[in-house]
Amino acid sequence: MKSILTLSAIFTFLVLPVTAFSTPLNYPPDGVFTSTTVPTTSNPGYLDSYMDKMFGTIITRITDKDVFNAFGNSCGYSNYHPVHQYPKNQSFNSDETYIRINHTLIDAHTFHIVKDITGHVWERKWSNLDPNIIYGMQKHSDRFSFVKQDISAGYNVVDLISFPLSIYDEMYIGPWEGNIDKNDRYVVLSARKKNQSYLTAIVYDIQANSIFAQKDFPSILWRDSSGNQVLDWISVSPLGDYILINYKADPENSDSDFRSSIYEYDMSLNFLRELANQGNHGDMAIDADGREVYVQFEYGSSRGIWSYRLDDGHRLRLLPDKYSGGHISGRAFGRPGWCYVGTNATDHSEIFALKLDGSGTVNHFGHTHKSYSVAAYASPNHDGTKVLFKSDFSTGGEQDSYIARMGATDAIIADCPELAQPKRVDFADYAVIAEHWLEEPATIGDLNDDGVVDGDDLDILSAYWLCECD
Repeated sequence: MKSILTLSAIFTFLVLPVTAFSTPLNYPPDGVFTSTTVPTTSNPGYLDSYMDKMFGTIITRITDKDVFNAFGNSCGYSNYHPVHQYPKNQSFNSDETYIRINHTLIDAHTFHIVKDITGHVWERKWSNLDPNIIYGMQKHSDRFSFVKQDISAGYNVVDLISFPLSIYDEMYIGPWEGNIDKNDRYVVLSARKKNQSYLTAIVYDIQANSIFAQKDFPSILWRDSSGNQVLDWISVSPLGDYILINYKADPENSDSDFRSSIYEYDMSLNFLRELANQGNHGDMAIDADGREVYVQFEYGSSRGIWSYRLDDGHRLRLLPDKYSGGHISGRAFGRPGWCYVGTNATDHSEIFALKLDGSGTVNHFGHTHKSYSVAAYASPNHDGTKVLFKSDFSTGGEQDSYIARMGATDAIIADCPELAQPKRVDFADYAVIAEHWLEEPATIGDLNDDGVVDGDDLDILSAYWLCECD
């Protein structure tokens, strides 16, 4: 394609306001979280993309139940949905070559299925350092094992440390919501011994291959006498400096819908403080100063999204409402100072990045188009430039995973703003915008149909930059 710019286009490029280019393409522009009217959008086909025209992000559907079943998955998706991981669990491997969709790996750039993971490992967690390593749990005939799985070597699974079934009845990483610290050093295992009803916590040093600390917690029950869950989760912090436990220590706590609290311990399992008197959906993250925080939704008189610093317990309100709840991820360690949020309220049904400084600053990544009962599970990649979410597109039926980001150089876009031929958004299209800059009423180049060619249209064009169009 010839990218020939007219003199007018070159001149316009030089004199366009700097604000038109002030936001890096990797992240949506900074904004505030306000109610919106969700734009009408049809559910795209598998691997098709569309643009969220309110926020200028590109969204691609990356799963489909029939396609994943036809691939020959070891477990199949006939009874559940092919979607990414819970937001506290990173879905991207460390070099972002793969995205894990349960037991299936897809290419993180083309989103094509690559292979299945075998080995019967549960509670899988990507290594934060090695792109081919997955950690997890296995149960054998005589033992529980914390294992390492090498996906580059025939899915080889190796026991790192084991615990006999003659002593333990249950053992998990969390359960389910625990993590490994970002340096692949520590993990905390939650266990229940035979004939016991309470938590035994085991801090395992992966690098030293030894138990760093172990402690029984008779006051932290796994379940109450009616079989209801009491222990929710236990996890090491991102830097491996603290341990948090979420459990129902105070079932009569009138300030929490879930009657749980967050308790903080040092790495030797010594009690430090009650961090929060509620224990709701949340995650640990790293702030802009490199300090660890815990962020969660809160209810009742503390309504909002709150952050708690782990080194001193300092509490900060990040947003003033809970927006009918949702989930939070702090897994974007390559972008300290931000967490990622998915909310449920009808007029706030979005996925967005939220700054951890209390300013209320957000980056809007997209509307979720989901039914109220479906959790979006906003889940970022390591640097927070891409966000996975799930949706049923308000059908009440199949749920799939989608990925939102600025720009889409690897996507085929059905409705992108192709102003010049052939089918690629580049400087030839930019020249059309420049030629008609500030034209009102606009005859061409008015991509958002507001009657004038201006910075808003340039933002839309930049979101599709270098896209191949249908």
